[in-house]
Amino acid sequence: NPANQHASVLFNEEIKKDLKIELFNSMGKLVHSMAISAGESSVDIPLEAYPDGLYLMRLVTEDRLLGIRKLVISR
Repeated sequence: NPANQHASVLFNEEIKKDLKIELFNSMGKLVHSMAISAGESSVDIPLEAYPDGLYLMRLVTEDRLLGIRKLVISR
């Protein structure tokens, strides 16, 4: 962090069930959402379409919030 063209998310262990990564801008608007299939150990989030700024990245299952992290996009 800061990120430029993409952000890589690495998991400590292989994902056991399907997840979703959501990216929110500083106004709280959902700007990106992507599914992550069980069995994955990393994912790249494309950021070319988003302006510089502070974002929140949220990792969720269908019934649980797993974590929130800040993401800074700076070019």
